[in-house]
Amino acid sequence: AILEFCVTPELAPTPICIQTLTVTLTDDGEGGGIAAIWASDFIASPITDCFGNEIDTYSLYADDTASEAGFLPEENQLGLSITCAELDASGSDGYPVRLYAFDATGNNDYCTVFIEIQQNASTPCATEENLGNLAGIIVDGQMNTIEGVTVSLEGSGDISSSLITAEDGTFRFSNLPYGADYTISPTHYEDYLNGVRTSDIVAITRHILSTQLLDGPYSMLAADVDGNTNIDVGDIISIRRLILGQIESFPADMPSWMFVPADYEFPNSLNPWATAFPTVSNHNNLSGNSIDVDFIGVKLGDINQTAVPNSLVSGVPRSLNGTLDLAVEEMALHQGETYRIPVRAATLNEVSGYQFTLEFDRSALDVRDLEPGLVAAGNFGWDFADRGLITTSWNWTGSSVPANWTGEEILFTLIVRANASGDLSEALTISSRFTAAEAYERDTENLRNIALVFNEPLAENGKNELFQNTPNPVRNQTAIGFQLATAQAEVVISIRDAAGRVIREFRQEGVAGYNSLVIDNQMLNNAAGVYSYTVTAGNWAATKRMIVLR
Repeated sequence: AILEFCVTPELAPTPICIQTLTVTLTDDGEGGGIAAIWASDFIASPITDCFGNEIDTYSLYADDTASEAGFLPEENQLGLSITCAELDASGSDGYPVRLYAFDATGNNDYCTVFIEIQQNASTPCATEENLGNLAGIIVDGQMNTIEGVTVSLEGSGDISSSLITAEDGTFRFSNLPYGADYTISPTHYEDYLNGVRTSDIVAITRHILSTQLLDGPYSMLAADVDGNTNIDVGDIISIRRLILGQIESFPADMPSWMFVPADYEFPNSLNPWATAFPTVSNHNNLSGNSIDVDFIGVKLGDINQTAVPNSLVSGVPRSLNGTLDLAVEEMALHQGETYRIPVRAATLNEVSGYQFTLEFDRSALDVRDLEPGLVAAGNFGWDFADRGLITTSWNWTGSSVPANWTGEEILFTLIVRANASGDLSEALTISSRFTAAEAYERDTENLRNIALVFNEPLAENGKNELFQNTPNPVRNQTAIGFQLATAQAEVVISIRDAAGRVIREFRQEGVAGYNSLVIDNQMLNNAAGVYSYTVTAGNWAATKRMIVLR
C-alpha cells in the first residue's frame, strides 16, 4: 500500500543569538552620539528550516517597537541606529532588541538580545545633570492599583506625551529638560458601570435623609456623578439610569474615575467642594526627579468601593445570605391570550433595596406593559426588551418601612401576551444577564439572592375577580382581564356607554384561571367617552369603568 502525504513548512525558525553586545557611541556631528548595529552581529550560529535549507534572512527591531499591538516584522530590516535616546532608555540589563529569522515562506520567530551602550569622553549625550523624570502610581481608596488610566503630560516648549497605566498602576515620563514647567493629568472615561450597584443608591438616599452620612470626602465625590458639587436626587436618577442600561455614561461629560493628588488634604472633610481641589499635578521649573507623583482614584457612582480596579483583582466576592422571594401566581398560558401577573414580596421590609434582570422567553410570551404598584415605572429599563430582558433597580425612598406595610402589597403587575401555550414558570425568570440580581439586607452589609417563586393559581382558592382594563385610558386597543374560580361554558362581556346602553356584547368560553378579551376603538364605533364593562359568568357578575380616547 502507498500512503501519500504532504509536508508543509509551517514551523517558524528560531534564531540562535548572542545574548549581549557592547557598542560605543561616537560623535554624530550634530551635538549627539550614534552607533550602528546589524542583525548579523547577533547571529551566534547558522540555523535551517524544516527542509534543511540554511536561513539567510534576518531582521532587527527595537523591542519597544516590536512590542506594539498589531506589529508585524518585515524581512531585511538589517540594522538599527543607536543614539543618546537609546542610551537614556537602557535599563539595568541594557537596551533590548529583537532578532527575527525568516524562512522562504515567511514563517518567522525571534530572540531577545541586549545592547550595552557606552559613550566615550567626546560624545556629548545629555546626562542626568540636565534631564529629569516624573513618575508615580495611581491607586484607589483601598490602595489597589488602577489599570487603564490615561496619563497625559504637557510641558512648556510644546512638550506633550501620554501613556496608559498597566495592572501595576504606575507611570513614568523620562528625559524631561530641566527648567521647564510640566502638568500631569490622569483621566478615565470607560467602564462606567464598574462597581455601580443599587446599594450605592441606598447609601446616597441615607445620606440625603441624614440617617447615615457618607464617610469622608472621597465617598462624597463618588456620589456626585452629575458634577454639580452637591449630593441630591439628580445623582440617584443618573446612577439608576446607568444600572438600568438607559445611559452608558454620566451626564455633563463626567468621567468614570476622578483623580486627586495623593498628597492633597481636604480642608473640610465634610464638604470636599468648600475649596477648589486639584485634579492634576503641576511641576514648575523642574530641577530633579520626582518619583512620588501619586494620585488617588475615585470611581464615580461606587460609594461602597466594589469596583474592580485592575485585571489582577477579582473584585469583591458576592457572598449571598438568603433569598428575597418575589411571588407570582402560576398559570397556564394559552396562545394569543393576554394576562395580568401581579408580583409581590412578603419580606420586602427586610431589605433596603434590590436590583435584577427580568428575563422572558420571547418565543413563549411578550411583556406588553407594566402597571406600577409599590415600585414606580421609573425603576424599570426597557432598552433590552427586544432581547427578552427588562432591568430593574429599586430601593425604599424613606428611612424606614411604612407603618402600614402588610406584605401583601403588589410591587408591580406585568401585562403579558402568550405567544405559545404553556406554564408561566417556563417562560419567566430572574437573572443577572445585565443587572446583577441582588438585594440588600437592612442595617447590614449582607447581600441576598433574588428568586421568582410561582405559587398555585388563584383559581384553586375559588376566587372570581374582574381586573382593570389595560391600558386605560384606551387610545387604540385594550385588554379586559378576569379570573374565574371554575370553568364556564359561556361568559358574557358587555360594553355600555355613559347612558347605560349596550354598545357591544361578546360571548366566549371561560377557563379556570385567567381569561381576557382584547377590544379596539373600532368595536366602539371610534367614539370617545366613559364606558363600563360587565363580565357575567354563571351567577357571578362584576363591572368596571374605562375611558376611551379618540
